[in-house]
Formats: sequence, structure tokens, C-alpha cells
Amino acid sequence: MICSDEVDMRFVCGKVIVTDIHRSTAFYEDVLMQDVVVRKDHYVVLSSGIMLFDLTVWKEYILIAETDVRFSNNDVVLSFEENDFDDFLSHLKSFSDIELVHDTIKKPNGLRIIRFYDPDHHVIEVNETKNINPDDILKSEMAFLDLRTCATTEVLSSCCLTGDIDSVSENKLNKK
Repeated sequence: MICSDEVDMRFVCGKVIVTDIHRSTAFYEDVLMQDVVVRKDHYVVLSSGIMLFDLTVWKEYILIAETDVRFSNNDVVLSFEENDFDDFLSHLKSFSDIELVHDTIKKPNGLRIIRFYDPDHHVIEVNETKNINPDDILKSEMAFLDLRTCATTEVLSSCCLTGDIDSVSENKLNKK
């Protein structure tokens, strides 16, 4: 099993680099209804496990010029699910400054999806959820690992509780 305790390498969180941490935090709180679990000067961790990380500090961490960070590549997507998709669409329409990648479309499985950009042009997608009989999962096109269960590791839990991402990562690496 991929998510077993025998695996040493674990996914901790996705870092989304942003130009204005306050503007992006407000967007994720207001539009995507995410709660801030950890708030530091140069990053926040959201209830989904996503970390918003300030560009001015990030460029120093990876030793590159700010101009070498490219936004709007449409090559990374942050994917969310929504139980009440129609309610979410109404909520989304209440924000006049949301730029859509495309309007709502229906996927081959019959579920709807909408994609739009966050303030730094990262692609956000919101999928309509569907109640699935567990016995049907292996038979359906949705036979994939639920990565959300993998993300609930001791590392992510610890970083969210303490807010100290750097030391958690260092401790995990020095554990070997």
C-alpha cells in the first residue's frame, strides 16, 4: 500500500508562491472558504493543507531573481470538491473580479467542474462531488488513490499544529 507507514518519503504540503500574502489569504478565505490554520509573516497554511508563501521570501530561499518566478503557466491546478455545486457557483458569481479559465463544463462522468484563477493566476478548479458506493469505485473511472488520506501524515499534522514548517521538515529529514 502506497500510504503505509513503511514509506519514508511523505508529501507534506503544496506551496503556492504569491505576490501579496494578504490579498491571496483573503481570496482563499473568501472565495474558497478556507480557514487559516497557521499565520506567519511570510506564509499561511490553509485548512486544506495548502501553504501560501510570499514571493519576496521565496526568491531568497531558492536563490533566484524575483523575475525568474513565472506566474500564469496553466501547468499546475489546485483542485477542490464541493458538495453543493450550485450554491458554490452562486457564491463565486458574487465576486466580480474572478477571472474564469472557462465556464462550468460537464465532464464525461456527468459531474460539473469550473476553473478560474487566483490573484496570481494559479489555476483553481472546483469539482462537483458525487456520492459513490465504495463497491463501485474499482469499476468506475474514479479508481484512484485518495491523496487526502496520504496528506494526513504526522508531518503535516505537526506542521499545522505548531506552525513551524521549517523545523518539522528538518526533523523529518534528519530522522534517517
